Amino acid sequence: MVLITVLNSCGQETLGWPHLYKSDPEFGSTYQTLLEGKQVPNFHLQDALLCHLGHICVPSSECAKMIWEAYYSWVTGHFGVEKTISILQKYFYWPKLRQDVGKYIRSCTAYGNAKPTIKKQGMYTPLHNPSQPWESVSMDYMSGLPSTKHGND
Repeated sequence: MVLITVLNSCGQETLGWPHLYKSDPEFGSTYQTLLEGKQVPNFHLQDALLCHLGHICVPSSECAKMIWEAYYSWVTGHFGVEKTISILQKYFYWPKLRQDVGKYIRSCTAYGNAKPTIKKQGMYTPLHNPSQPWESVSMDYMSGLPSTKHGND
């Protein structure tokens, strides 16, 4: 299974997950029902892992580890809530994924310090109305814009 390879390559061992499912408050009864050969809507077993609509179910005891793996990036630093949720929902499922990610990231002091804040610095000073042409000249500089098809930026 490709997902197991991905998990194992990023340090997440899934070998113990079948044992964790059995005692998991969210997935225990579903897992047991499927082991007995009965059907459960939207759930199935694949390579002894519980899946929900094609996503691997993460045992409750492993959720924080999975959030940590998705949240921290060695290249870009800390992702925000929505990006982390997007990364996790691509492959994984647990009932309170969205709430758990939000709570985890809000508790991260590094994210709180790095998160941009927009603060108004006070009232803007209005420009005076010029009484004749060229009495007042101003410019806005912008850089880093993509080039047009003619090479202009």
